[in-house]
Amino acid sequence: MKQKVINQKDLESMKPIYRDSFKTQYQVSDSIWEIYQTGFLKEMPYAKILDFQKMQILKQIEDDKIIIPSSILIDEKTNQYIGYETDMKDLISFPTFCKQNPSNLDIITNYYLQILSIIESLHQEEIVIPSLFWDNHLLIDSDTEEIYLTNLIHAQINDLPAMIVDPKIYLLQQKHLPNFYRDNHLFHPNVNQALILTHYFYDCTHVDLLASFCYQYGHPEIIYRFFSTFGLKDEKNLTNVLYELFSTRKIHIEHLHTYLQLIRDSYELTAVEAVPQLKKFTKVKNKALSRS
Repeated sequence: MKQKVINQKDLESMKPIYRDSFKTQYQVSDSIWEIYQTGFLKEMPYAKILDFQKMQILKQIEDDKIIIPSSILIDEKTNQYIGYETDMKDLISFPTFCKQNPSNLDIITNYYLQILSIIESLHQEEIVIPSLFWDNHLLIDSDTEEIYLTNLIHAQINDLPAMIVDPKIYLLQQKHLPNFYRDNHLFHPNVNQALILTHYFYDCTHVDLLASFCYQYGHPEIIYRFFSTFGLKDEKNLTNVLYELFSTRKIHIEHLHTYLQLIRDSYELTAVEAVPQLKKFTKVKNKALSRS
């Protein structure tokens, strides 16, 4: 892999596009620099080894929807690895695109079927992303509406643990709910399936089902209230699928692709009065029958 030597002046001349205690992202022409914070590297020196191990595995994956680092970044002063560069073309964050481009249920479903297809191919390579909708893993070409994945260095790859996890997943673990599972800091593919389905609901209804699962600790009626509010109280199949996705067993929902299609074909969205931007699913049996 190519190396790029950078100095402090290089970074000072650019405006960060994202920063936290873990790293800083810089936009550089048609690429993104991911620069680790100095304090993080001191506390987690093993992060460098993890990066190089994961890069070697990612280089073997042949999938044009997977964007891997193009160069590693070396500090000119210390000659140490401090991050990596990824060529991003004209791609933008998928969550940002969805917020800027409210769409109908068919188009939203198309996006999520693309995501599901990419994720299922990654599972074949034993890759799980427990922060799938966080930290800009998902990108979209606004012209073609094709979905891409990046930042996989921070994902779980084989037996190499994820470095970033959706905070709600950690919240589930802290509350000791049965719908969280972890084995030696490794996650099961269920995590991705659950995240896809809950965020699909979020983009359709503006309600976060994953947060509802977190909140149900001490409030066991919260999931029933969710289904009741959004027109799904009679859909026991949906309830069963969700609990299976969040189960402690290492399972793979083979028919989630079909299930997303079933939701699309059986429901239409209707506005909820008095609540801005909120919509709910309403079953339309005739519509479903006419499409079958």
